[in-house]
Order: sequence, then C-alpha cells, then structure tokens
Amino acid sequence: MSGTRNNDRPSLAALPRRAGLAEKSGAAFFGQILVEEGILRRDELRSLIRSQRALPLEERTPVGHLAVRMGHIGEARLLSLLDRHGCRLHIGELLILRRLLRPADLHRAMCEGDGKEMVGEVLLRLGLIDPWALAEGLAEQTGIACIPIHRIPVTPELAKLVGAAFCVTRGIVPVACRDKCLVLALWRPQDLPATQEVEQVTHLQVLPVLTTRREIEERIRILYMETEGDLQRAA
Repeated sequence: MSGTRNNDRPSLAALPRRAGLAEKSGAAFFGQILVEEGILRRDELRSLIRSQRALPLEERTPVGHLAVRMGHIGEARLLSLLDRHGCRLHIGELLILRRLLRPADLHRAMCEGDGKEMVGEVLLRLGLIDPWALAEGLAEQTGIACIPIHRIPVTPELAKLVGAAFCVTRGIVPVACRDKCLVLALWRPQDLPATQEVEQVTHLQVLPVLTTRREIEERIRILYMETEGDLQRAA
C-alpha cells in the first residue's frame, strides 16, 4: 500500500498540496476498468459476472479476483491496475481487491449499517477491518495522504488556531503549520468541508491528511489537555 507506517518521520514538504476529495459519487466497477484496458471483452465480463452471481452473496469473489483465477490477468498486473485506478472504485470493492477485507465482512457491514453511517464506519464499529487498512484504502481512493500523526511532534500553539469543541465534533485536529500551510488530520473523508471552514477562520491554506480515529482522538487529548473543560462540553 502507501508505505506510510515506516520508521521515518513524515515530511511536511513531501505531502501532496491538495489532492482528491471525498468518496466518489460515480465510483467505477472494476469490471469496467478491465474492459477499458482491453483485458476483457464485454462478453467475457458478462460471463465472469454470471459466475460471480452464482455464489452466495456473502461469498462472492470480486470480478478482479475471478479474472485472475480464470487466467485473464496476472496478480501483478491486477495490482498495477489498482495503483492506477483505485481512486475510481467504491471503498468496499477496493479493500476487497487489495485483500484487506473479506466479501462476507463487507456483506455483513452493508446489512448491519443504519443507513446513516459510511461503510468504513460500520466496518470499524463491528471490528471487521484494521483501522490502518481502512485509512490507507481511503487514502488510495481519495488521493489524500495517509500518515501516522503520532510521529509528528505536538505543537501547543496549534490549539489557538482551531478550537477543541470544533475538533471533537468534526473529528479533525491540527498537527503542523509551516509557511502559512496548516496540516489538518481527519479520519473520515466526508469531514473535508471542515477544512474549508478552518481556512476561512485562520486565513491559512489547509492541507488535509488521513489517519485513524484513535490517532485523532489521542492528538486532541494531548493538544487540548489544558482546556479539559472545552473537551467535556464538546463530548
């Protein structure tokens, strides 16, 4: 995946200035990509889809994996296509193709969601996916960098830029600021509108990065520990 969890401290300069936005509204089906790339003919894709639908819903193998099994494409080329086109896929299909999620677990999450939660939130709530696997999958889908923010030193002055209550309610936290660029961490891409609000208030360019919910909550606790009353009121 993205290789963000190595032992090197993330470099602010190395982060992309601003890339993709939230979950794509017109997410592609991976079978379409296989046809576009000339790997499958449309009749071959229809045949794979029939094979897929013959399986119980919770056991259905992604079309990409079926294409490998049937000899249409090798595993290495499949991964190469994911590197190029992962941003076009629904997060569930992307995670399954990356072998970070089982089809049965996605099916369970879809059944147990309340209609208001995003799929990733349901997967986390049910303990069906590793938080970093989800964060890296969302990073690949959205084009936003994924970093472990605990490796970035805490800068107490950042607490003056964004209020504790706003961070708690929006699931974000400031982690670094340099050259009028504020790095703002979030764990849900749908919280990206909060970055625009922060830009308007601070008059700084905001660079969003993705991390896990636990990292967000821990950094909020550390950064705002001196304003514990604010945190209690926001909780």
